[in-house]
Amino acid sequence: MPKRSYFLLACFWFAAAPEQALAQANAERPTFRVGDTWRYEFGNSRYAKPGCIYAVSVERVTKSNVYARVEFPDGCEVSMTTSYPIASGSVQKFDLSLNHFHFSNTPYRAVDFPLYVGKAWTQKWKWKLNGWTYDDEVAGSVESFEKLTTSAGVFDTYKIRLVRTYRGSKTGDHTQSGKLEDTFWYAPQVKNFVKRSYVDGKWANITRELVSFEVK
Repeated sequence: MPKRSYFLLACFWFAAAPEQALAQANAERPTFRVGDTWRYEFGNSRYAKPGCIYAVSVERVTKSNVYARVEFPDGCEVSMTTSYPIASGSVQKFDLSLNHFHFSNTPYRAVDFPLYVGKAWTQKWKWKLNGWTYDDEVAGSVESFEKLTTSAGVFDTYKIRLVRTYRGSKTGDHTQSGKLEDTFWYAPQVKNFVKRSYVDGKWANITRELVSFEVK
């Protein structure tokens, strides 16, 4: 091979190497600190009016949990993990990966560190609300590494897709079941997701997109 070809090939390799290395690197679990804050624009095809902004601010970190306050304006209805709204000003409980304890004794494992493309996990998740008991089966996977732009900036993200099959029952022989997809774009720089798409055709299609953040 001519020397010029070797030179051009080397230049291409060095130009591509940083992006490839970043894509192949594992994303380790971040350390959350009091004051870490994320603000998201929230949209819900069933409940909320468009343009609602909610804030999640870490108030306390223990050896096993993170506690964060969620606040949003009057007239907005915001949910965290399913389509059921939570109260503004409430303090929500998370594990150290910022997986949410949604009406459950165990967190919904939306993120499973370390993250790398091709990783997969499963979870059996039980939660209760308003007399209903749900037994869910969750299958999560890291599909790709990609750049994503929101109004908060441009971020390198891991695209995580969760498929959740749920079965609910209530006293009086009431039952319901279905399947939904919950997709996250997690950015290590942010220590959280920058975009989330929750699609459940029976109940609601929910979007969340990062508009600003402060992390320590």
